[in-house]
Amino acid sequence: VSPQLLGDSKTRFFVYSNPDVQHEQGCFNLQNCHGFLQVERSISLGQEITPVSVTGGPQYALFFSIYQEDTTKNWWLGIGPNVNTVTWVGYWPSWLVPNLNDGAKDIAWGGLVKGTSNGPSPQMGNGELPGGDVRTSGEFSYVQFLDPPTYTWTDTAKSKFEDYVDDSTCYEVFTPGCFGKDQRCTFLYGGTGGDNCGP
Repeated sequence: VSPQLLGDSKTRFFVYSNPDVQHEQGCFNLQNCHGFLQVERSISLGQEITPVSVTGGPQYALFFSIYQEDTTKNWWLGIGPNVNTVTWVGYWPSWLVPNLNDGAKDIAWGGLVKGTSNGPSPQMGNGELPGGDVRTSGEFSYVQFLDPPTYTWTDTAKSKFEDYVDDSTCYEVFTPGCFGKDQRCTFLYGGTGGDNCGP
């Protein structure tokens, strides 16, 4: 959701590229910088994601996958309704992230919000601090990584999760653990936002 970038408050699918991290000169989607290369035309970068989950109501999920192609070292992005039905949207070329040519040492999942320097911070997830119920919290499930030697999907052990929260009065993350084949490793996140929520 980015009213400044896209002109509304709808949930949208986007990608971000930043070839010059030190100078923060990144771009969203395909705007004004060399970065992500789209190959699939049936999915538009910036398109609205619909339907979306409602607290206490119907729940919807999308599956996202990022993997490194072995020969080119490009990083591919896939999206689909589940783990078995993925459309490969495009890729970040290897020259954009040369430090990742041998794979990634760390992987991060989560939410990010950004407000103005003198205003309140926006909500994250569904706008509430996460509880223990996936129906009332923002959720990441089926959290796995691709193990390069065998190229098999591996569950991320709960002991390997490291929580990072700017201000726990405004935002929080809850890691209940790993479950059966429908959820695998899961964490819940979100927050109310508001005043004095950090940088």
